[in-house]
Parts: sequence; structure tokens; C-alpha cells
Amino acid sequence: MLNSAPATSPVDPASITLDLSTRASASANQSSPPLPSDPLRRHSIRQMAAEIAANAQQHTPLLGEVCLHGQATVWYASPNTGKTLATINLLKAAIEAGRIAGSDVYYVNADDSSLGVVEKLAIFEPYGVETLVPGYRDFDASDLVLKFRRMAQNGTAKGKFVILDTLKKFTSLMEKREAAEFGKAARIFVMQGGTVLALAHTNEARSAKGRPVYAGTTDILEDFDCGFTIDEVEQSDDARRVIEFECIKARGNVVNRAHYAYSLVSGISYADRVVSFTPISPDDAVALRAEANAEDDEAAIDAIKASIYDGFCSKTDLMAEAAKRLKVGRKKVGAIIDRYAGDDLAVHHWKFEVIERGEKRFDVLEPKRTGPVIDPNDTF
Repeated sequence: MLNSAPATSPVDPASITLDLSTRASASANQSSPPLPSDPLRRHSIRQMAAEIAANAQQHTPLLGEVCLHGQATVWYASPNTGKTLATINLLKAAIEAGRIAGSDVYYVNADDSSLGVVEKLAIFEPYGVETLVPGYRDFDASDLVLKFRRMAQNGTAKGKFVILDTLKKFTSLMEKREAAEFGKAARIFVMQGGTVLALAHTNEARSAKGRPVYAGTTDILEDFDCGFTIDEVEQSDDARRVIEFECIKARGNVVNRAHYAYSLVSGISYADRVVSFTPISPDDAVALRAEANAEDDEAAIDAIKASIYDGFCSKTDLMAEAAKRLKVGRKKVGAIIDRYAGDDLAVHHWKFEVIERGEKRFDVLEPKRTGPVIDPNDTF
């Protein structure tokens, strides 16, 4: 009798595949050194969305529409333009409207006289605004970068609003490395839920278009979220000054331009001058800007007309001649030439025709004659 083969259990192919994979993996582990740790992995914030969201501030209006919650903003203006007045007035309005608590505001007054400090303390006292002044209570302006970093680390930055008046007291705007270091500290503070407003100065020299130019390197503006220049639009008989905020960098829902007026009447208190600070409607602002441009351009218009009468009619020659007479840049003259070119006598001062090679030839606009044409040979 033949012996039958012993019974065997059916083999699962999947188990064979798994076993082979395990053996290959073990063999690989025995023959290959372990991979070095990834130096970037420990910095990943992949699972920190909830924590970051808890600190983030919604970018809602704080000071009017020219400074938002949760951002670093810088305002540039020449001295005595009204940037501090604007700050104090808009801050009072923000506290009264409940957009921020006065106790969460630090106004760092590093560019004022003793009398000025006392005046501002009196304004802020009813609102609970905290004021810091270098030399008092061991505060040193050079420590601000370190304090920004500490507040970001220990969780006290969230909801705080720091106003720096003025920025040059805390960092050198002309030194790239120092300005960049300050910008990094402000960014860390803002990322942990803080808000920063820095007041800074413009250069004496304006742009070719006559606009204010911020002082210093580009680092502060590059590292901050928003930037505005503030310029005087109109001043009437030393009674009122109108200023314009113009946005030069924006993140979020800020306006391109905003206009305000305040009293220049002599003899009133600083607090009353702050109270006099009021917004100007866009329509009124456009009219004021046009009027101011007309006044500023009056001498240029006369020089351009005189140059045309003297035979400098092509745009290239006209720009060169008028710029020489006015002692200003050609680009500025070119902008004025373009502004007042057209056929409407109520608005324009010269017209042009395009000749060969696209060159523009200008001629002064003259009023049209009315009434009968007089023959010079007629006798009366």
C-alpha cells in the first residue's frame, strides 16, 4: 500500500509577501546606516493652527481706517504736520467706541518736552492709557526691542497696542542692520497678537511729483504691514490746516487716502486742538487738493507759458526750458504740463498736437474772439 502524503494547510500568498517585506526591511536596516535627523522638521508649525489662531488679531480698523488691529503700521510726516494730534484724537475715538481698552495701550512718548508730556498725560488719564517716557521708572528706549521679544515669548503681547512717538528714538532709520533688527522684533510682537504704530519723519526733499518721501532705508516699510505719508493739503489764514494720509503700503482693508482738519487758532490749549481734529469728506478733499495744486502750480504755469511764447514748443524743449527757469526737475515740470493740457479754458492752459515721430507740439490756449471781426483798414 502506498503511503499517502501528509496533509498540509493552505498557504496565504499575502503572508508570504508580508514576510518577504519584513525580511527585506530587516536586511536593509542591518546593512544601511540610519538617516540623519531633518534639521528643519523641529521648526514645523504644521499642527499649531489652533494656537496661532488664538493669538491672531482680526485686521479690523483701530485708528480710523489708517491703522488696523494686529498689524505694524508706520506714519511718515514732516515735523508739525499733525501726526501726534491725529494719533491722540483717533486713539480717544477708538477707546470711546470700544475698539480697544485704554489699559491695553502703551503710548511711548520719547520726543517731547516736560510740558508736552504733562499735557498728554492729562489727556490720557481719563482713558487709562499707559504712558512711557525715557528716563522715568527706569525706562530706556534702547530696551524696546528686547521688551517686544519678551512680551511675545511670555504671552503678554496679545491685545496690546504700542505707539512709538517717534521711531527715530528707538532705532536708526539710516542704518539698515539696526532698522531691520527693529522690524523683526516688531513682527514677532505682532505675530503674537500685538499692534504697533510708529510715527516717523519724511525727508525735506520731495519726490518728482511733489509728494512726501519717507526718511531712512526701506527696511522699516518692508518689514511693517502698512505705511502712510501725511502731507498738508491746505492752510487757510492760520485758522485751519487740512492734512492727507496717503497709503504707500497696505495689507488688509485700509483706505488709499484719508483727510482731516484741525484748528491752528493761536492761544487754544493742546487738548482743545486735539478736539478740533475732524475728518474731511472725500468730495471736499478732492476740491481742496485741486485748489492747492492750482496755487502751487501758479509760478510753473507762468514759466511754461512764457517758454511756449519764446518758441520752446516741443515737449522735450518745453520741459527743459521751463525746468531751467523754475530751477526744478524736468519730471515735475512734465507732470504739470500734462495736468494742464487740454481744450477746456476753465481748466487747461495749453493744448498740443502730435507731429512727426509722436512728438507733441504745444500752444497756449487763448480765449475765442467774440463779436464782429474788425477790419484794420476801416476808419472811424
